Amino acid sequence: MASDISPPALASFAAPTTLVGQHQLYTRTRLATPADVPHIHKLMYQMAVFQNDTHLFTATESSLASTLFNSPPFQSFTIFILELSSYPFKNIHSPAFLPIERAVLVDHVATDPDAETFKSSMLLMKMVITLPWQGSCCLCQATPHLQGSQGFTWRICW
Repeated sequence: MASDISPPALASFAAPTTLVGQHQLYTRTRLATPADVPHIHKLMYQMAVFQNDTHLFTATESSLASTLFNSPPFQSFTIFILELSSYPFKNIHSPAFLPIERAVLVDHVATDPDAETFKSSMLLMKMVITLPWQGSCCLCQATPHLQGSQGFTWRICW
């Protein structure tokens, strides 16, 4: 038996508007570069601390640089960096992976107590290490330094 009730009309989609109390947050996912190695090393060490495995942590910045960047992306370890900023990003050229950029609205931003630890012109947020032979990935925690006086904290492990 057919229903006499017609479905509601679809709402028209408009461009998002910034409401009072909302903040524009720009994001970019890109391939890591050798310049990111100090931050990757710090993140890995923080994970070891979090997991109570510092006694197993032996990586150095030089060992990471020589291991992570000696093969083309997607043929060995591949690290993606998610950057966050209060300001639009400068364009970068990456022949192996076109960076993915998005703008999102957030209701609140938080002051980051670890901003100085990860202070960088790259605004490091998180990294994903893909393991090509296992088809899996590892998500590491990080805290970015955002331009200006406000920060943002997002902690994810595994």
